[in-house]
Amino acid sequence: MFKLSNPLLSQFTKNLCIILKNFDKIFSFKSIKINLTIVLILFFTNNLFSQDCILPNGKYKIEFDYQFEKYPKFEFRILTDTIIFYKNDTKIKRKIEKKFDCSLVIEKEKIDETNLTYVQKMLNKQDLFYTFKKINNSKFEFIYRVDLHVMINSGKFIKLKD
Repeated sequence: MFKLSNPLLSQFTKNLCIILKNFDKIFSFKSIKINLTIVLILFFTNNLFSQDCILPNGKYKIEFDYQFEKYPKFEFRILTDTIIFYKNDTKIKRKIEKKFDCSLVIEKEKIDETNLTYVQKMLNKQDLFYTFKKINNSKFEFIYRVDLHVMINSGKFIKLKD
């Protein structure tokens, strides 16, 4: 038979026995129910009281984050279900396809795909969208995305006074 002669090993064994005795108390069915209830309450409370993240009607300018600061800046106006981009002396109107759940999807520009590569055609089929991270009064921090894992750029939409 194996005999424990090392005092460190013996102490380790005693500690392990104490942990195993208390294991059923730590992870009892009742404690799991309580912990799960707390997590669910926090989850639903966060969703119920989250910020209203729909861009209201008005004129905005864009400020890109540091890593995208060389991107061309522009201004735009939101009018219910339409967005109007102002760049140089031109106006470009697009329909807003979705404006809820802290995201914004804009109608895509129609592009002739005859001279595009296969990869370019696949990318053109993607629905690009803005998601809002944080909102402070007239500043809407955004991430412009291809999907939830691929980011195009990020920055702030700043509401201008009309």
